[in-house]
Amino acid sequence: KKRKKKKHDTQTNKNRKAHNNQSRESSTLRCICAMDHDGYPLVVSKECRTYLASKQLKWNATHWRLVDTRTLEYGCMLIGTALEHNPHVSGLDLSQTQISKVAGMILAGYLQNNAVITHLNWSNGRLGARTAMKLADVLKTNTTLQVIDLEANPLGNQGVEALMEALKDNTSVTSINIASCGATSEGASSLAELLLANNTLLSINWRLNQIGESGAAQISEALCHNKSLRILDLTSTNLRDQGVMHIAACLGTNTSIQTIRLDKNSITSLGIHRFSRALNANTCIQILSLAENQIGDDGAKSLAETLKKNRFLTNICLDQCNITAVGTHNLAEALSANSFVSTFSLKQNTIGKEGAMSIANMLKVNTTISTLWLNGTNIGDSGTISLVQALLCNSSLSTLGLASIELRGKEAIEQLVRGLEANCNMSKLDLGDNHLSFVSLRPFWRFLRSDTTLTRLHFGAETRKSQFGDNAMRHLAAALKNNHTLTFLGLRSYFRGTKLTPCSAEDIVEVLNGCTALKTLDLARNSIQDAGVIPVAQALRVNTCLEELDLEDNSIGKGGAQHLAEMLLMNKAIRRLNLHHNCLEEEEGAVQLLESVRRQRGYFVEFGELEMTEIRMDHDARHFLAFKIIYERDATCFATRFRRQAGGVNACLIYIMSGMNPHIIPQNLEDQIQPTHAQSEERKLLRHVWQGGSLYEWAEQEKWRTAIMEQCKLALN
Repeated sequence: KKRKKKKHDTQTNKNRKAHNNQSRESSTLRCICAMDHDGYPLVVSKECRTYLASKQLKWNATHWRLVDTRTLEYGCMLIGTALEHNPHVSGLDLSQTQISKVAGMILAGYLQNNAVITHLNWSNGRLGARTAMKLADVLKTNTTLQVIDLEANPLGNQGVEALMEALKDNTSVTSINIASCGATSEGASSLAELLLANNTLLSINWRLNQIGESGAAQISEALCHNKSLRILDLTSTNLRDQGVMHIAACLGTNTSIQTIRLDKNSITSLGIHRFSRALNANTCIQILSLAENQIGDDGAKSLAETLKKNRFLTNICLDQCNITAVGTHNLAEALSANSFVSTFSLKQNTIGKEGAMSIANMLKVNTTISTLWLNGTNIGDSGTISLVQALLCNSSLSTLGLASIELRGKEAIEQLVRGLEANCNMSKLDLGDNHLSFVSLRPFWRFLRSDTTLTRLHFGAETRKSQFGDNAMRHLAAALKNNHTLTFLGLRSYFRGTKLTPCSAEDIVEVLNGCTALKTLDLARNSIQDAGVIPVAQALRVNTCLEELDLEDNSIGKGGAQHLAEMLLMNKAIRRLNLHHNCLEEEEGAVQLLESVRRQRGYFVEFGELEMTEIRMDHDARHFLAFKIIYERDATCFATRFRRQAGGVNACLIYIMSGMNPHIIPQNLEDQIQPTHAQSEERKLLRHVWQGGSLYEWAEQEKWRTAIMEQCKLALN
């Protein structure tokens, strides 16, 4: 009898275990900690954590991303536990997460012995000096982290110094971003010490931190001995002329830096003169950016003298540097004799038609420049005509930026078309923010009908100058009817007179059907509304090319959301859909969108990212979404952005519906819920659950949310 009983018990245990495993498999759990629509973490049960630790995730789990979350200490423990046992996650994105100091230190501790994660993005995470010091301890022993992004965190000098000290002996990290972290010249001193000791760092971003003259001197001295750094970003670090002179002093001996950015540093012609002389002896810098400095025509002349001799610079950015036609003439004359620079940018410099003529004369003899940006240079129609005449004999230019140049005449457009037809390599063209109506653009429409070279076309309207609207859209759609090369079309608008309305819906559909290679369509900031987005969604059901669709701020409501949801069930090509700032006030539209993404199975692989920031829904709708997401064990919100106020009851629903024992809910949860976020009845519910009470028993007593609680009963039963 004992043997029979033992055999029976063994068989019963096997059956029970098999049943439990089958139920776990059928749960299709996809993430360890995501977020709900109110910004709270989705926390899973102990059984589910065991399942994650022992099973290989079926979806693309090489990169975990948590955005706009408020992760508590316990949630960070769950993330860390999963990372300890999952050998497939190589990237962890915690950007814009509202993690407390204690929670951040807990999560940082789990990275100490992690041997898989190579990329860590913790930008805009409100990390303080204590968390930075904990990360520094991690870097002393971790040998796998390669890229670290800590931008826009209040680390201060103390946190930055701890990180720099830890990186001295670290041989795995190759790139670190500590931009806008509150460091001053003291932090710059620790950076200089790091550059002297470390020989593996390839990229440092020190943007928006204060360096000053003393810090620049120390960094310069360190760069004279450093042989590994390739990219140095010192944008907006208050260098001024004295600071840039110190940086220039190391250029003659440094043989490693290939990219240097000195934007927004109040550098004048005096500093540029010394810097340009130092460039004559440098043999490694290829990319130089001096945007938004007051270098003027005198500084441009100094740079021009350098360009006549330098054989290594390939990319030069001089945007918004107070350069006029005189400085442009000197630069153009130097580039005429230079055969190495391939990208040249003069955006937001008032060079006028005289400057355009100098650029045109340079293009007639220069055959190496492939990218030229002249946006906002006010060259006008006459300057454009001079520039286009150079295109008749120049076939090397492939990217041309002519946005906001006061272009308005039909004659100038005709000349532009002639130049584009003569140039066989033009692939990217920007004509946004010009005084161009659909009538003046008629020659350009004719050109598009037969063009086979343009791949990116931008007609966006960021100012009131542009006259692009429904009429122009109709002609553009007809011109692109049989286009097979265009991959990007930008029609973003900011002002009412240039916005596309529902009248353009059929034209947008015609573009989607006619452009067989179109990958990205930017329709942000228009006024398409539900009436316009419905036919677009219907056309996308059978479209297999478009991968990114931007519909930000288009007054899309419930009806449009429902049609987009139905489209997502059938379309397997779209990987990113931006619905920021739309009127998704009804819960049905938001729920259907989430349901459509959920059914696609393989969210990151097949879809990518659904952005739905600023969704406004009532309280019941938010509870319903929480129930749908958590009870169904679905991770569609893992990269879905919701940013609304948090309700205390939602936090409780998250813990209970996820299968966690209510007795182990952190007791400090109630303290972390702001009084404005939780009503008295919600606090009553939290206390009731902490005392071991039943959720649906409490619901019956208080008559709370009857319809929602009926669903909860089914789930809990």
